[in-house]
Amino acid sequence: MKGAVFASGNGSNFEALANYFRHRTDIEIVVLFSDQPNCYALKRAPKYGIPSESFSPKGFSDKKQFEEAISQLMKKYQVEWIFLAGYMR
Repeated sequence: MKGAVFASGNGSNFEALANYFRHRTDIEIVVLFSDQPNCYALKRAPKYGIPSESFSPKGFSDKKQFEEAISQLMKKYQVEWIFLAGYMR
C-alpha cells in the first residue's frame, strides 16, 4: 500500500514516520505534502528518498479548489493512506 504524510512545520513527526515505515513492507511512504512551502519538513524528505509536494491554499480561489488539488495529487501518487504529522489544516 502507498501512503502520504502531510506536514506543516519542522518535520520531526514526518521523520519519525519515515523511519518507522522504511522498515516495513506493508506501507510505503510515496510523498510528503505540505501546505507551507517554506516548512522545514520539505528539507527532510530527500534524506529518505521521498518526493515532496507543496502548495498553499492562498493560491486557490476557495477551499474546494485547494482540496481538489490535494485529491488530484494523491491520485497521481496512488495514495491509499494519509498520515498527519503536525498538519493543522
